Amino acid sequence: MIEGLCLLILLMCGIYSGHRLFLLGIYLYAKHNEKNRPPKYTVSSAPPKITIQLPVFNERYVVKRLIDAVCSIRYPRHLLEIQVLDDSDDDTCDILDTLVETYRIQGHPIQTVRRGSRTGYKAGALQHGLRSAKGEWILIFDSDFIPNPTCWSRPCRI
Repeated sequence: MIEGLCLLILLMCGIYSGHRLFLLGIYLYAKHNEKNRPPKYTVSSAPPKITIQLPVFNERYVVKRLIDAVCSIRYPRHLLEIQVLDDSDDDTCDILDTLVETYRIQGHPIQTVRRGSRTGYKAGALQHGLRSAKGEWILIFDSDFIPNPTCWSRPCRI
């Protein structure tokens, strides 16, 4: 009886060890196979073009603070695109139009993107804005998030 139990435990340990050796073999094969390696992410000399999306719906009390903070981000303006995705149906539209026009006159690459219906709500607005986005990277800031002006002043690690 005890011999059979010991044999069963020994067999299970052997199967477990064999499985571990098999996984180690797969790992070593993939490690040395060049085409299976993931790409190395490095900070290139040229910064990427970035699209910042700001989905807004009836945010009259915080929209000025949000746009002021986003327009104060220190990043080359020719590599930046700011999309205010507005689905508002109150006086937020008027506030946004004034703010966006003021910052556009100052040279900020900002635009308001509106759509006919609120299909899909916030996700639908983001998808609609993504169709016209020109950036390599997309940043999405909700209306209650205030980004740091130096969020792009140092290299990021991926």
